[in-house]
Amino acid sequence: MSEAMDRYAAGRAAKTAAWNTWAAGVCEALSEVDGQAWALGEETRDYGRYCAMAPVDGSLPGLFLREDYRGRVEVHGRSAVEHDVYQWVDVKSPNVTVGFGRAPVAVAKDLARRMLPGCREAVTAQRAKAAELDGQRAAREAVAARFVEAGAKRDTYPGAGEGNVITLRASKKRAGGYDAYITVEVTNGNANVKVSGEPETGLKVLAAFLEGAE
Repeated sequence: MSEAMDRYAAGRAAKTAAWNTWAAGVCEALSEVDGQAWALGEETRDYGRYCAMAPVDGSLPGLFLREDYRGRVEVHGRSAVEHDVYQWVDVKSPNVTVGFGRAPVAVAKDLARRMLPGCREAVTAQRAKAAELDGQRAAREAVAARFVEAGAKRDTYPGAGEGNVITLRASKKRAGGYDAYITVEVTNGNANVKVSGEPETGLKVLAAFLEGAE
């Protein structure tokens, strides 16, 4: 390794060590200021220049800190729900910017004043919205299950069922083709049914579904 590369590696290691020390200090100070224990996330180790920290009791998803190219540290509140599961939870946590190298106690006090109240409000709203979406999804699944019992089949292509619509299809085959082709789109507790082809078969499939309806 060349001398220049050695200097670069040593400088980077020194910066990473300084970052890790500073982040640990912020986390420790935040435990004191917030009145509950906080801990650094696993991803803090050996990466440098960004980290996560959260209350040990899990009351908050925590904070994510990342140093930008100007030497400032962007602090973001982490989401209470998984984005790939709840696509429509759009309640955002607040974010602030602090100076790297600033005293950890001062940063912790700043975060407690400027971020934590908003983060807790956002998390409460996120969890309430997620519960609402869970209820809507349960209603969709209940309706879809009744159509499956009547002979419809759910779409199974990649991505099917994501979002707020479940699509099912039913058909009856004969020697000359299909008597009827039925498409059902379930949104929350409602079903939109489209029948293509020979209507009598479509009516029979719908009748089988409606037979058990109150």
